[in-house]
Amino acid sequence: MDPVEGVDYIFDRYAFLGLTPDASKDEIHATARQRLAENHPDKMIRLGAEIQRAAERTRNLVKDCTTILLNDALRPLYDERLAKFKAEKPEFVSTNGTAIISLSGGRFDLNSLLEDGDDNFERMAEQAKAMSGYVEGHTELIAKLYKADPKNTDLRNTYRDQLGSKLTYLSLLESVAWICAGYTGAETTKGHVLYPDEYAQAAQLAITYTRDEVIINSVDQRRTAVAIGIAQPPLLLTYDNPDNPVDETAPPTVMSEEVTNNIIAKAQENFDVRADRIRDIARQKQATLEELLPLSVTHMFNRPAKLSDGMRHVYLFKADEQAEPALMATFEMVRQGDAFKMVGCTLPEGDAPTIAMARAAAPKDIPSIAVIHSSHIPDYFMEVTFAATQLENSPDPKWWQRAVSAIKSRLPGAAPWPGISNQHTDLMG
Repeated sequence: MDPVEGVDYIFDRYAFLGLTPDASKDEIHATARQRLAENHPDKMIRLGAEIQRAAERTRNLVKDCTTILLNDALRPLYDERLAKFKAEKPEFVSTNGTAIISLSGGRFDLNSLLEDGDDNFERMAEQAKAMSGYVEGHTELIAKLYKADPKNTDLRNTYRDQLGSKLTYLSLLESVAWICAGYTGAETTKGHVLYPDEYAQAAQLAITYTRDEVIINSVDQRRTAVAIGIAQPPLLLTYDNPDNPVDETAPPTVMSEEVTNNIIAKAQENFDVRADRIRDIARQKQATLEELLPLSVTHMFNRPAKLSDGMRHVYLFKADEQAEPALMATFEMVRQGDAFKMVGCTLPEGDAPTIAMARAAAPKDIPSIAVIHSSHIPDYFMEVTFAATQLENSPDPKWWQRAVSAIKSRLPGAAPWPGISNQHTDLMG
């Protein structure tokens, strides 16, 4: 999937020419003539092939700059788009004409959604299974053995590892399904998922957002880029006439409102079909999480015979095969009736304490528990919430249904956590 200028990045033609956006036509003409003269083929004839190719590229970019910047109709549209990128996504402004690709954020491939059929999913799914090491059938076999002997620690650990392997596979498979639905690096859920039984619902929110927001915005951005002349129309412009494909070397075509609406409708139609895979995988992940979380390794520190409302401490540890688990963070939670409110998070200073060290230093008057973080669990909050419920006299088997209202209010866009710095929030993902 090649990046599309005006959608994924933008070429700052003023910077390339060494000018500012308020440069006059005369200044643009003069600078362009000078750059073309400096890189004229006659001056390069005795130089190496690499230098000749670089000079040719410069000439082509200069001509591209003048095509946009000397056009009274296109320049204002380009200036507006360039200013928007500089304000909102400055890291995707190219000053040398080289396309910039995001390696971390999501990238939407509009063209792939305009092609009927999808031949890549099965192949990519097999690769995901091989990468995860997941063997189909093993989890079910271990589950039967463990449930027949739930006090067997070895079976419990083996079952937890098998579920973790399955969850890793499903996460990879979920990414594959999103890629085949046109979205690479997509957020598979909308916001934090705090309870396993909410995972499928959160995935559906992400699907709805992609269909109703991302697809429409992507088409609108492409339409703007085409109108400026910095991008070609999507190949889908002729999706219903395969005998007359778009010539990518031809001048850009203006996307009419009717064509734009047809593109959106076609992309959404194909997305709806491919999103069924995402929903199915999300349901499988939810079921796996519901089995895996109760198998989390916890260590009770302080648990009075009778608990009342008040402060709880949950110590989150990182597992280490070569050494004792090390403390990652201490979460402070207040129980208020049937709900928990998270009021703070503290990172260890210096060398991270082990479980024994943390237990010895834990306040004796505060109920506290430790939980070993599993790399398979997608969100720390799931484990912290689960651990907090283990302090109760009669923990509900459906522990995630015990409201953690304060956590829910701290989804993206909400105010910062009380007593937690940006470093802490980065830790919590």
